[in-house]
Amino acid sequence: MTMQRMELLAPAGGMEQLKAALRFGADAVYGGLSRHSLRAFAGNFDAAALSEAVRLCHAQGARFYAAINALATDGELSDFVDTAREALAALQAVLEPLQPWNKDAIFEACRAKAEAMEKKNGWLMYPLGIALAGQRSTPGGGTDLAAILGKEKTLQRIRLALEKLGA
Repeated sequence: MTMQRMELLAPAGGMEQLKAALRFGADAVYGGLSRHSLRAFAGNFDAAALSEAVRLCHAQGARFYAAINALATDGELSDFVDTAREALAALQAVLEPLQPWNKDAIFEACRAKAEAMEKKNGWLMYPLGIALAGQRSTPGGGTDLAAILGKEKTLQRIRLALEKLGA
C-alpha cells in the first residue's frame, strides 16, 4: 500500500493572503471570485487578479482553486450560461485555425482574443478550463489542458460544451 502525499490547501481572501500562503508552503490555494461567491468577508479576486493568482501559484508549483459556492437564482444562472457560451464560441473561432499548437501559442491566441473583446484573460480562460476538464474545479489552467489534450480533443470538448449550453 502506497501512501499518498497530503496536500496543504490554504484560503486566500486576496492577493496578500495568497502570497503569504505560498511563502509558508501551501501546495494549493483557494479564493473566491468577486462575482458568484459567498465568501462575503474576503476581498476575493476579480478576473485580472484571478489570472495573476493562478500565474503566481503555477510559478511556485502550486494549484489555485476558484471557490464558486454561490446559490444562483434563475436570473443569475442564465448569466453563467451566457458568459460561458460567449467565451467558448470566441475561443472556438480563435483556436480552430491555430498553428502551431502549443501552450504558448494557445495562451497568446486566448490573450489576444480577450484583449480584442475588451475582456480580462480569466473571462475566457475559466470557461475553457471547465469545458476541457469536464468539471468545475480544473487540475490546471485552460491553456495547459488544451496543450496536453491536443487540438482535436480540445476543439471536440469545446463543441460539446457549446452543445450543452444550447449554442
